[in-house]
Amino acid sequence: MENNVKYRGLSEKFITAWDESELKDFYEEHKNELFIGIRDEYINIYYKCASISKISLTSNGFKYEIANRYLNCDAEKGRQTITFDCLKSEYNQIKKNVDHIQSAEKISQQIFAQNINKNKNSKWQCIDIEYVKDGQAGRFDIIAVTKQKPYKTALIELKYDSGAIGGNNGICKHAEDFLLFADENRFETYLKKELCSIINSYRKLVSSSKPLVSVEDFNKNADIYFVILANQNNKLLAQTKRYLFDNLKDASTKNFQKLIKDKQYEKKLEKFDPIFLFSDVCLLDKKELNIDDLIGFDKYKLIKSSNQLEDLAKF
Repeated sequence: MENNVKYRGLSEKFITAWDESELKDFYEEHKNELFIGIRDEYINIYYKCASISKISLTSNGFKYEIANRYLNCDAEKGRQTITFDCLKSEYNQIKKNVDHIQSAEKISQQIFAQNINKNKNSKWQCIDIEYVKDGQAGRFDIIAVTKQKPYKTALIELKYDSGAIGGNNGICKHAEDFLLFADENRFETYLKKELCSIINSYRKLVSSSKPLVSVEDFNKNADIYFVILANQNNKLLAQTKRYLFDNLKDASTKNFQKLIKDKQYEKKLEKFDPIFLFSDVCLLDKKELNIDDLIGFDKYKLIKSSNQLEDLAKF
C-alpha cells in the first residue's frame, strides 16, 4: 500500500496456507486448463474465463465461492459457498456447465492467453485475464508482459465474430475507455505498481525461480491492442471501421470519431495509438484456438492527422 492506495496482491499468510493445502495439488493437476487471477487478498480460479472459485483465506482456512449457474445451469442468479471436496467432486460437471453457458469470445480469451503462456518462443507472458478496476486502472480482457526487461505491457481487448464489434460493449466503447486510460496516464500512476504486486504474488504462489519485479523494470507506457478473431473475408475489418470512423457511407451512428467530436476529445488522441490485430482463426469445438502469440495477425494502426482520425492502415 502506498499513500492509502491498495494494490492487488496476496499476503505471506495466504501463500503459506496455499503451500500447505490440497488446493495447490488440485491446481497443479489441472493447470493446463485453469488460470489464476491475483486479486485483493484472494484469487479467482478461471476455467474458460468463468471464475469457478473465488478463494479467500479465513480463520478457518480457505473459503470457496462459486456462481450458482456453474454448479447448475438452470439455477437462479447468485453465489454460494462450497467446500473444497465439492469443488473436486463437481469439477467435471462444472466444466460441462461452463462449456454450455460461456460465449465463444470468453472461451477464446482464456485459451488465447494460455496458448501464449505455453508458447516458449513467445516474448509475452499473460499475467491476468478479466481485469476490472473501474475508476482506477480500467477493464482489460488480457494483460501481458514481456519476459525480458525492460518489460513491455500489452493491454488487450479481444473481440470474436461480428456480434462483438457493435453495441454498448463494442469497439467504440472500448476505444473510448482506452483513450481516457492513456490520456490520464493511468499506467504510470497506478497500473504499473499494481502489476508489480500481481506478478510478485503469483511468482511466490507458484514457487517460481524468477526474480521479483519493480516499477523501474517497466517501460513508461503500455501498448493497447484490439485482437479481433473470426475475421472471415475481412468482414470484421470493414465492420470495425464502421464503428471507428464517421466519414464512411455506412458508418454507425455511434462511432468513435463522432464521439470524439461530440465530447471534444480531440487533444486526447495525442497519446492514443492502439494496434488492431485481425485473424480469421476461429474457435474449434469450444476448446481449440490455433493461435499462440501476438504475431501472425494482419496488423493495423490508426492514421491520425491534426488530432483527427483518418483511417486504419496495415503495417
